[in-house]
This record gives sequence, C-alpha cells and structure tokens, in this order.
Amino acid sequence: MIALDEARARQAAAQHHHAPLTGSPADVLAATGWSRSIGGCEPYLALGLRGGHDVATIEAAVRDGDVQIVPSVRGCIYLVPAAHVPLALRIARRLSERRNARDLEKAGVDPGELDDLGAAVLDALAGGPLTTAGVRSALPDGAIRSTGPAGKKVGITSTLPPTLRQLEFAGQIVRTPVDGRVDHEKYSWRVAATPIDTEGDAAADNAELAALFVRWAGPATIDEFAAWTGLGKRDAKAAIAEAGLDAVEVEGIGDAWVHPDAPPVGAPASAYAWLPAMDNHFAFRSSGAVVADARLHDVEMALFGMGKARTFATANQPLDRTLSLDGRVVGVWAWSPEKQAIETHVLTDDTAGLDAGRAHATAVFEALGHAKAFSIDTDDRLEKRAARWR
Repeated sequence: MIALDEARARQAAAQHHHAPLTGSPADVLAATGWSRSIGGCEPYLALGLRGGHDVATIEAAVRDGDVQIVPSVRGCIYLVPAAHVPLALRIARRLSERRNARDLEKAGVDPGELDDLGAAVLDALAGGPLTTAGVRSALPDGAIRSTGPAGKKVGITSTLPPTLRQLEFAGQIVRTPVDGRVDHEKYSWRVAATPIDTEGDAAADNAELAALFVRWAGPATIDEFAAWTGLGKRDAKAAIAEAGLDAVEVEGIGDAWVHPDAPPVGAPASAYAWLPAMDNHFAFRSSGAVVADARLHDVEMALFGMGKARTFATANQPLDRTLSLDGRVVGVWAWSPEKQAIETHVLTDDTAGLDAGRAHATAVFEALGHAKAFSIDTDDRLEKRAARWR
C-alpha cells in the first residue's frame, strides 16, 4: 500500500512541480497534461510552473501551430500539443455526438443542411483566416438560417455554429486565437493545412487517453479518469484495463493505477508550487481532499461556474490559486488589483521557499496587462477573492 503523502509526492512529480521540463511548450503539455483554456492567465501560469516558459514563448508556439486550442475532454476547450490534436478532437466528437444530434433535431436542422453550409464556409476560408463574424459576412445572402425559438431553447441560434463545430471535429478547419494570445476567447478559423484522422477506433483512443492521464496524474483511480474525461464508467474501466498500467493501493483512496514510466520521486520539495486556478493538480482528482491539507478541508473555495459553494475537500475546479508543497496544498495566493501585488497565505511556518514562483506569476500578469482567471473575470472579482483570504 502507498501512503497518502507518498501518493501526493508522486502526483507532484508527475506534474513536474519542482523539476521543470526543458522542452518546448508542446513537449511540456504532452508530458504533464493538456491545459484548460477559458480566456484567462491560467495556461501561461501552468506552462511557466512546469516548463519555465514566458508569455512570448507560449504565444509563439500557438502562432506556429505547435500548440493548438481545441475541444477536448468533457467538451471543454484545452491547450493541446499538435501531436495530440487528432485524439482530443475524436474524444470530443464522440462525447458530444448524441447531444448534438438531439439538439439539432429539436432545432429543426437537417444534417444535410450543415454539409451544404460547410462547403460554403470552406469556400469562404479559401482566401485566408476569418473570424466567425468574418465568415458570416463572407457567405452568400441566405446561406445561414436562423433556427428561431426552437433553436434558441437548445443554444443553437443559427446554422453557422454547429457547422463550424462539425468542420472542426472533422479536422477540416482549425481554430486559432486572435493575435496568438490565449487569455481571451476570440478566435479565427482557417482551412486545415493537412487532413487529420478524425475517425479512429474508440477503444484504442480511450486506452491511449488512459495511459496519458495516469502518466500525467500520478496514482489515479478509474473514477478520476472517468470524471476528467467525461467517459462512462464502463468505458473508463475498459480503457484502464487496456492501457498497460500498474495497479496500486493508496491509503484512504483504494485501488489506483500508476504509469510504468512515471518519473522518479526525489527528496521532499523545499519550494512551493504556485498552482493556477482550476489546475490539473486539482482537476485530475475526484475531490480536493486528495491533495489538500486536512486543515483546509472545511474551508470554502471560490469556484468557476454557477454551482453551489464547495470546500477544499469537495471541489476539484477551484477558482482560487493555490500553493502546494510536495503535492500537498497548504495555502493560497491571490492578486490584489488595489495593492497591485500578490498576497500569499499558508498554513505552515516554513516559508523559506515561498517566493520562488512569485517572479514568474508577476511577469505573466505584467506581460498580459491583467490577472484574470477567465474571460469575463474582473478586477472587482479578483479583489474580492483576495479579500476573502486576507
């Protein structure tokens, strides 16, 4: 049996909290996990922690196509290395197929209608990249049809959004952030330079994803894999079984799996890992109780979305930015717009290595001109989150 502290140390090692990788941003994402992108600073903070990359290097990788923003697990948008884009798109397409078909039927949209509009979109993009508004303007009059009240009820106001989604899932068009920046949700579309395999074998894809997930997550359970991916429990169990992983038992968690090529665990860390909001260190877990110090379990956290308030013990998508020491979350850090400074709050008196990540976080905020965690975050919200901890 693996003790919980050892499991946490293994998880921190898998995430390279204290041994940053030396490769490109694409290499770091491939080795430590795709980074969720919701229009804030978090992908920059995540890649800085795990690979030491600055804003300019990350944005150059996005502009060059080495790193792309695509729909992925649970239908969410992630920053993904180019080599993993076909897998991410196939997973996203399969997870959304039934719902998309149901919503299109409710909206009164025939699939053939999307095929016809898709051909027109590709013609419009032949002259170069266009934003969604640019695509709409470039199409012939009447090419796009409003779906009326029925479509509005299911979130499909016209035939253009599902057409763009269908073309993206088919690998025919590529989503590119305007200006190469990933701290917003403004995209343009271009025709894919080379076709990608968007079919594949579902069982093989799930097994590949399971191997990646467990390598990224350290000791992980089937339930954690299912929750992170959005796969059903039966498919998740089959994928884990096919992925060539090693079974272990973790104190307080039970049956888990580790990757045979997991990085070695070194001496206990002396420096804190400065985790972004909604970081994979939390998102890979079924709840924050696995990674958070027990003294934080009943403390309420700020969350992304409209769900009920949660605590460290129950949340796995915290909007609060946290501080981890050897895989155990022992505090938080927050940007105060009023003070124009980062504030830290930790449970331990051992703060010798606390400032190691401060310079990078500050540099990210200065380069981007803000500290937002998501696209509609505000200075007022940032200050309120900082004040809660103060």
